[in-house]
Amino acid sequence: MVDVLGGILEISQGKIKNSQIMNDLAASLANFYFYAAVAHSTVRTRRYMRYGSEGQTKCTQTTVEVSHIYVYAKDVYSFNDETQTSQYLGHWNRYGVIISAESYAASLLEKEHGSRSEIYLPPVPKNLDRPLDTGNSLLAKQVYYPVRNKDFETWRHLKNRGGDFAIFSDTRKIKLAKPITIDLDEICEIYRR
Repeated sequence: MVDVLGGILEISQGKIKNSQIMNDLAASLANFYFYAAVAHSTVRTRRYMRYGSEGQTKCTQTTVEVSHIYVYAKDVYSFNDETQTSQYLGHWNRYGVIISAESYAASLLEKEHGSRSEIYLPPVPKNLDRPLDTGNSLLAKQVYYPVRNKDFETWRHLKNRGGDFAIFSDTRKIKLAKPITIDLDEICEIYRR
């Protein structure tokens, strides 16, 4: 999340207080992954006989050479919580989304220690579950309300709408500078006439 928000430099310069760091990429993808799939490969199989004291053995040896791959992005939107603490989705209002300083700290800890939730989730800071006023006047545009997975789940059940889903980007075919060669295990069986 920190990387798509512009990184530590922008956040450390105080922009975390405003919605400037929450951009469309962060709001829609946040922690997404790049995947690769084989686009073009050449398969070569050698067939040969092996002769020995035990008789004749028929063998095959296959080599796969991958010369091109497809690269794409994938993100899964699921609003189910694996722990007792519901995942924080930011502070929202109808004009935008911001994240709290505690959420930023949690992202740093997650990056450093992995996704072991016991390190960065409990206990939930009290102000993370309260509205945030980014100004001093309680104007609708300046007050943001906390949203968690449980809030979306509640809305989903009340409205009978929404759901979990996965999104995929378009694929991009890339020629590898050096093909990947994979030698598969030799397969042999006793030859019978």
